[in-house]
Amino acid sequence: MRTLKRAILAFVLTLAVVSASFAGKAPKNIILLIGDGMGIGIIASAKHNVKGGRLAMEDFPVTGFSITTPADHIVTDSAASGTAFSTGFKTNNGMIARLPNGKDVNSIRYYAQQRGMKTAIVSVKNITDATPAVFLSHADHRSELFNIAAQIPFSGCDVILGGGLSHFVSGSEGGDVVIRDAAGKETVVKGSRDDGKNVVDDIKAQGYTFVTTKEDMQKSDADKLFGLFDAGIMNTAPDTPEPTLTEMTMKAIDIINRNNKNGFFIMSEAGCIDSGNHANNHAYALQEMLEFDRTIRACLDFAKKDGETLIVITADHDTGSMGCVDPSEHAISEGRATSAVYGTGGHSANWVPVFAYGPGSEYFAGAQQNIAIPRRFASFWGLDLVKLAK
Repeated sequence: MRTLKRAILAFVLTLAVVSASFAGKAPKNIILLIGDGMGIGIIASAKHNVKGGRLAMEDFPVTGFSITTPADHIVTDSAASGTAFSTGFKTNNGMIARLPNGKDVNSIRYYAQQRGMKTAIVSVKNITDATPAVFLSHADHRSELFNIAAQIPFSGCDVILGGGLSHFVSGSEGGDVVIRDAAGKETVVKGSRDDGKNVVDDIKAQGYTFVTTKEDMQKSDADKLFGLFDAGIMNTAPDTPEPTLTEMTMKAIDIINRNNKNGFFIMSEAGCIDSGNHANNHAYALQEMLEFDRTIRACLDFAKKDGETLIVITADHDTGSMGCVDPSEHAISEGRATSAVYGTGGHSANWVPVFAYGPGSEYFAGAQQNIAIPRRFASFWGLDLVKLAK
């Protein structure tokens, strides 16, 4: 018992020292990691299934909660919650970086870019999906995928990596894109745009190196990189030929940290935790949560070496109201240490966790509205998002 008490005391003292070493300092770089649909249940489940029994986020000394309620409902969707943590303003469900009165509002990524910081947006979902879209575009509704895609090349973001290639390619004859992997295997991506426009032309015209395979992403030394690796949501299976969330995130950081005088901002989304929980598919959600943990660990290793980087982890909302329980025989047969019980196939209004590490992390403790996250980011730069939006 004494040994356990000493270990706990040593751990608490270590956290206190880490927190104190960053107190009062503003970060040079900001990494925002979003677990789409990530509630407490899937985090608990991941802890019991991760090798070593300890998640990367457990090494974050500051924890809190984010309250996700949108402007027009109790339960949020990803567009409204994404707008909240990207712009600092509540809006109606479905709206992309636009207020209920129809006014566009700029994202924190935009203001980082205006300060001369390099920026990146990464997701395993369509890059036109709600969470990445709120950092790169504006729309009345998240369903305006072609409109959102057409805006993205002109966002000024340095690195954009994810899925959703079909939304950028014309669905008319001759609009198909052929992807070849390292072995030369071809995949024909059918475009879905009904306006005859090939947005890939705009991507290239804006100076991006455009890639569609993991191999081309990894070997690229471009300062501006735009990668779309799947027609729709990316293949996240363990043996996928497509890049993982961790690979995309660290490639993006490698690029935006070059010649890093003014710092960088990156948002990386583990989008398919949400997909698994919507389907009440615990095994799928767990697979995605464990990959998210690997991404968090890689970012934390970077931040520890760098010493000037703030990492904030949170979720846009809880999906599934999932509870972590003892494993069923089926779960055991599949090699899982836990099972799950679900309360819904949709979103819930449950508060979601926040974890923070690095300079400025102390401001993310406690329960706060989701709009507090970008407002605090802006305050590090001497900006007031409310005044800027007037």
